[in-house]
Amino acid sequence: TMPNRVPWNGAAQTETTVPDDNFEDFLENNGMGNGALNDDTVCTANIYHVTSLSVHYQGIANLTGIEDFADLTLLDCRNNQLTSLYLTDNFDLIQVFASNNNLIDVSNSPVLLYIEFPNNNFTSIDVSNNPILYYFDFDDNQLTNVDLSNNPALWWVGCQNNLLTSLNVSNLSNLTELYCLGNQLANIDLSDNVALTNLNLSFNNLTSLDVSNN
Repeated sequence: TMPNRVPWNGAAQTETTVPDDNFEDFLENNGMGNGALNDDTVCTANIYHVTSLSVHYQGIANLTGIEDFADLTLLDCRNNQLTSLYLTDNFDLIQVFASNNNLIDVSNSPVLLYIEFPNNNFTSIDVSNNPILYYFDFDDNQLTNVDLSNNPALWWVGCQNNLLTSLNVSNLSNLTELYCLGNQLANIDLSDNVALTNLNLSFNNLTSLDVSNN
């Protein structure tokens, strides 16, 4: 289940539950705790206005508590042990780095500009509510399709080593770099991608490729 954040007003909510010991230890050791180790809580006032959080290589399996980082714009949680990560309460997120984990939900982060999460086990990803996304890297996952129809600002797409049988980039007029090697594409239409400068479609099932408009 997705966590439901109760808006903090300085009085009604003073503590945030952080059940993962490694996450709590990191927050305690970096001035964002409540001064008590291993009590599964931190002081909400100490995390509420944090804008950048880097917790890579911390052995974290559960980032519950992230929902109370209300002003968070950058999250780096690469190389942990996450099996779920819901960022639906982090409305101000701009950048997310989440490679080498297992699941991410950014469907409620409308100002997100940059997503990087290679080497996960994703079979699907929803970026339909990220309309100003410009950088999208989902290399080395298990995606069979991805819908980019609501992401016209994209200029960089990396999707190598997935299971893609089709990829529609016709609405991406700003796309300059596309790296989609190691998939199962039989064809791809690049006729509308007039800004494209870097392209790699090696190791697919293509029999022809028309780049005459580039």
